[in-house]
Amino acid sequence: LEVDCGDIKLSKKTQHCKVPTPDNPNFLEVLQFDVPLPLNSLYAPTLNARLYDDVGVRKKLLGTSSIPLGPYLPWTNEERPRNNLRQVVSSIS
Repeated sequence: LEVDCGDIKLSKKTQHCKVPTPDNPNFLEVLQFDVPLPLNSLYAPTLNARLYDDVGVRKKLLGTSSIPLGPYLPWTNEERPRNNLRQVVSSIS
């Protein structure tokens, strides 16, 4: 698993086991990353994750995900205004 959050790039590997099978490819191992986060959610980075499978000599990309961290910062009580997409589009045109 590779994770980048702002300027920080981290990677960790799960331990080899036979539990994930093609029928049930779920991992029960928790991987924890420590990344510095801002006090103001306006400056919160996006967490980008890439999952790889080691297949012999090469790494095969299995999937990617991007998660904006601003809404998940528990120490900010800021309410961001959420505009309705239709209102934004109609105001532009």
